[in-house]
Amino acid sequence: MEKHQPIEFSLEQEFNLKVFETQIQNLDLEQAKNLLCELYRQMSIREIHFRNFVKHSLIGNPPPWSE
Repeated sequence: MEKHQPIEFSLEQEFNLKVFETQIQNLDLEQAKNLLCELYRQMSIREIHFRNFVKHSLIGNPPPWSE
């Protein structure tokens, strides 16, 4: 089985993570659920964009947003 290298964050990413952790400390359950749903939605959108980028890069066609 292949071993994966641990992902290391940049200092900026570490700082942003700490800021985010501080900001969410006082969320109630409903706010936390809403935040999780929004984060999942944004991750899904990012995944679609990444998949389309890779697809167009491999095919060699310019992506639709570059026209």
